[in-house]
Amino acid sequence: MIKKLRHRFIIVNMCIFSTVLIGILVIIYLTLRVSEMNQAQDIINNAFEFYTVNTANQQKKPFVENEHKEKPFPKEFEENTRFSNTVYIRADEDNQILDIKYPFSEQSDMLEIDNVNTFINEGQGVYVIDEEKFRFNVFKNPLGEYEIILLNRTDEIKDLNNLLIIFVIILVLGLFVLYAISYLLAIWTVKPISVAWEKQKQFIADASHELKTPLSVISTNADVILSNKNETVESQSKWLNYIKNETLRMSELVNDLLFLAKGDFDKKQVEREELDLSRVIVGVCLVFEPLAYEKQKCLNMDITKDISYFANADEMKNLVTILIDNAVKYSKNESIITVSLYKENKKIKLEVENTLSEIPIEVQKNIFERFYRADKSRNRKSGSFGLGLSIAQSIVNSYNGNITVFSKNNNTKFTVILP
Repeated sequence: MIKKLRHRFIIVNMCIFSTVLIGILVIIYLTLRVSEMNQAQDIINNAFEFYTVNTANQQKKPFVENEHKEKPFPKEFEENTRFSNTVYIRADEDNQILDIKYPFSEQSDMLEIDNVNTFINEGQGVYVIDEEKFRFNVFKNPLGEYEIILLNRTDEIKDLNNLLIIFVIILVLGLFVLYAISYLLAIWTVKPISVAWEKQKQFIADASHELKTPLSVISTNADVILSNKNETVESQSKWLNYIKNETLRMSELVNDLLFLAKGDFDKKQVEREELDLSRVIVGVCLVFEPLAYEKQKCLNMDITKDISYFANADEMKNLVTILIDNAVKYSKNESIITVSLYKENKKIKLEVENTLSEIPIEVQKNIFERFYRADKSRNRKSGSFGLGLSIAQSIVNSYNGNITVFSKNNNTKFTVILP
């Protein structure tokens, strides 16, 4: 699934970026092409006026083939370099050439025009002579004669064609670059999804494994009871107690899973109120004092009085219970467990510190992961599922807070910061 998602991401990126790139290049090319055509049209229009004015008083003579190549040209044509690439042709109603003018004599060597039928039939367009490209326009004067202006645009059209080739090269190279960028972006973008997907699969596998044990015990004990149908309930009480204990254990696990699922998907906040956080934490500590004493551990409190916080009382109790229970279960014998609550820089800090063998860095990174156990055998004996700290983190995150663990010199401290 992750591979398919990555491929789709690349395809979508390529389609979007390539469409944008092609659009930009096409717009640039069309803009330059239209600009070239407009510029050519302006030159043709100006040339038409120029030739018309300078030939208005000339005597109209029948056109003699090749005569135009040798006859001298008016001085004003040679002086006006704007029209150096133009040719003026005048023809009668029968499409017979009456006059041809070239501003420069070398221009005449480039053209061999015997008739103007092609020009008159098309009206305007491009005319190619010996690989030279001319744009032309046909005008009709009041006398019914045709006046044709040809403009040599070989260099400009060649530049446009070269530009088109360059754009194609840019497009091909751009697609390769876009593919590389899209591939890297796909990896970067899909990575969190991939991690979440792997965690989800691991979560399902771990949950299934945890549920498998109590279900197996319940099934086994039920079989034992069913195999002794004539026995009394009292005589089967041992097996029934096993079933009850495993049912309670499984119920606890399901409740924890439901809490985590609710934290992940149900964004509706639970009812919160202004509560005395100091009193809530003291109350939880008093509950754990006998348990700590029974395990030969000392539970100390360093609670600043009258710290209020807008929160849900049950969530705060659950958070503190998880941290203290964790400290009582895993701290060394005769160790001191200290619960502290105070304000620092307008933020509330809750710390639970206890004596414990130094936790490796790798374990600290994963300690809040669901079903994570640094010592699986010890967690099994304590009845822990490895969900407590995940639930604590979920509660803290719901308040936009932060929870961290620090372990050094056989001392471990969990710190909760609430805004």
